[in-house]
Amino acid sequence: MKKIFSHVQTSVRKYWVALILGLLILGIGLAQAHAALLDGLFSDLEEGWAEDAAEKGETLTIGDFYQAEVPDAHGPIGTMANHTHNYGEFMFSYRYMNMFMKGTLNGTDGISDQNVVRPTQVGGEGFVVTPTDMTMQMHMFSGMWGMTDTLTWMLMVPYIENDMNHLTRGGGTFRTSSNGIGDVRLVSMWRLYAIESPSIGAHKTHFNFGVGFPTGSINAEDVVPRPPNQGGGKFRTTLPYPMQLGSGTFSIVPSLAYLWGSGDFSAGVMPKGFVYLGENSQDYAVGNKFNLNSWGAYRAADWISLSVRLNYEWWANYRGADPRFDQAVQRQLVYTVFPNLRGGERLDMLGGANVLFPEFMGYETRLAVEYGQPIYQNLEGPQLATDHVLWLGFQLVH
Repeated sequence: MKKIFSHVQTSVRKYWVALILGLLILGIGLAQAHAALLDGLFSDLEEGWAEDAAEKGETLTIGDFYQAEVPDAHGPIGTMANHTHNYGEFMFSYRYMNMFMKGTLNGTDGISDQNVVRPTQVGGEGFVVTPTDMTMQMHMFSGMWGMTDTLTWMLMVPYIENDMNHLTRGGGTFRTSSNGIGDVRLVSMWRLYAIESPSIGAHKTHFNFGVGFPTGSINAEDVVPRPPNQGGGKFRTTLPYPMQLGSGTFSIVPSLAYLWGSGDFSAGVMPKGFVYLGENSQDYAVGNKFNLNSWGAYRAADWISLSVRLNYEWWANYRGADPRFDQAVQRQLVYTVFPNLRGGERLDMLGGANVLFPEFMGYETRLAVEYGQPIYQNLEGPQLATDHVLWLGFQLVH
């Protein structure tokens, strides 16, 4: 029976792979035709807006999606796929993200490390070990290419470094680490409409369809201490869910971006979903996610813009369970091996800046920074709480 199930599971994976590759090939092959289709879908709207502008004695500019040589032509560095490029343009970017988590939450209530490892008989949570803090660093390398005036492609390759500190019930401490390539993502970005006039400002919208590939490992291991009642010493083991580098499954990532600008002010809204397709080779699936970004920016000078961003995230518990953690769950070893303690929601507020350098030999370069903290967290815990997030980035457009 297990053999039959494995065969069916493999067939389903092959189906999804074939479907995803087919959609990508179709997108490339029909790029020009699709461009005409999108123009047709929104031409009536644009004509109506043009008539309204003409009544005011204004001319409506249509199709100006990318305004070069202004610092806020790109959104805050912590957002991705927030703009498209014109035909033939290429952009390389490097982003560094540092997320630090410290302390434990259950819902919105904090729990001390000592109480997490205190036995349930005396009012504790009853875990043998608890994480005390975790640092997640991500180096994101990405490239964008304007294939047509309507279609932009983006490839994102993350390298992830995780470090987690732990406290045992007996008072001991230890650290685990994992690092490597995460899940690579390919995104097609479709321009919908762009209009601009003096009275209404600039309004731009594009749709993104991303595919995540299971390139990140779900088999990361490290050395941990063996409990004294099992002989002590150290042994190598599979690390819990938060320390793994990928999902182990394909995913689809649809999103929509609406951008507005007038004078020195600009703003954007981006809803985004993450849907993980089926269970991975260890019989679980990462919980689906929803993300909503909204930001406003002020162009303080021709070379710098300042931004404030609200980032809301909701994520579900994992589906299924990794059988390698069965004994750890039975012994209530640590809460990071429980698939039903992975969900939650969080609202972050971040401040940032984009710095634009003078164009050199046709290259447009930017440096950007963002820093923020949660203003609300509600976790299906116990779970580690996020303390702060830092983004740094470099972007080069040609």
